[in-house]
Amino acid sequence: MKRLIYLITAMLAAVSCVYPFTADISSVNIDSIVIEGDIIIGGSSHFKMSEMLAIEGESNLQPQDVPATFTVEDDKGGKYQADADGNLDLTSAPSDRRYRLRAVNHNSSKEYVSSWQTIMETCEIDSLSFMPNESNGTLDLRISLHGPDDYRLYQFIMDEVWEYKAFYRATHYYVEPSSSLPLDYRNSGMIVPFENGENTYYCWKRRNVPTLNVISNEDLSENRLVNEKIHAVPNYDNKLSYIYCLNVSAMAISQEHLSYLKHLNEVSHYTGSLFSPNPSEMRGNIRCVSDTTEFVLGYIGAGKLSSSRVFYYNDKVHFFKPVYEAHSSKIIAKRDWYRSWKFDGLLPMNGDPVQGYEWAESRCIDCRLMGGNKEKPEYWPNNHN
Repeated sequence: MKRLIYLITAMLAAVSCVYPFTADISSVNIDSIVIEGDIIIGGSSHFKMSEMLAIEGESNLQPQDVPATFTVEDDKGGKYQADADGNLDLTSAPSDRRYRLRAVNHNSSKEYVSSWQTIMETCEIDSLSFMPNESNGTLDLRISLHGPDDYRLYQFIMDEVWEYKAFYRATHYYVEPSSSLPLDYRNSGMIVPFENGENTYYCWKRRNVPTLNVISNEDLSENRLVNEKIHAVPNYDNKLSYIYCLNVSAMAISQEHLSYLKHLNEVSHYTGSLFSPNPSEMRGNIRCVSDTTEFVLGYIGAGKLSSSRVFYYNDKVHFFKPVYEAHSSKIIAKRDWYRSWKFDGLLPMNGDPVQGYEWAESRCIDCRLMGGNKEKPEYWPNNHN
């Protein structure tokens, strides 16, 4: 028995994920339209149009978003129009019809249409789990699934979310000098206590996993995977410092779709230009009906998603191996508050007007300075804010 696992680092998006890339275009001067997204029956789809512009003097393509109208059509005359951001809810769309995407470029009024797609029944995810791998020093994410015999190619779309904490938990924050402050604080700024649970201690960060996993079960007697590794996180990565979550969606894809993804990957890693050696093989399944000579990139698939997520709690597993840094704090006099905030990159943590306020480096106090934000996912397992 043989199973093929393709790891495709895509330069374009699949389903609702967008993956950044640069590509050498030293030998070409060509602009092209890129249309991204998949038709997700029983769920939410996201579509996007962009133009890859060959900027003079630059060595890579610069993607520019293009305003567009997206409409999904079925072969019984049904039409479903996406909102202005390209989002479309297809939870009520029947699965026994064929579908295609129609897009209109607002800048040029050109119209694009994908080929008709039959909805492919997807697999069922039985479990999603993690396993600390001490020998490799990675947290291995594993999936078990089963599916119908007719569809043996599956694409996994993954995104990570993790909650992390600042080094210090501040009870106060700094307000810069202004005429609206009390007279005694207009030059120094003011230190104010957090209220109503506000804090800069807990943050969340998100990342689309840019590697597209495509698994083929075509040579197995049974369409089933058990504890198949699909992702790994190094144990020194700060993602694992507190709570980490991997979201996985699986969709059955056609051999044609797989061939497109593989060719796209080969071209994006080619040492010559992006559009060599065989651009015609890379176009996918969408065409410009207003101008048949226009070069268009994109493959619009259609299917159902099976989704699951798994949480890792470091306070239970203790697999995270932090790289320790030295941190220090100090009491700063009121006359030096503004300078410490403006020029030294410090923030107050705690204290009072009598004993003084303790300050430390901003990045040790404000979790947002490490790239995250205060937007907790609605499915998150705690009540932090």
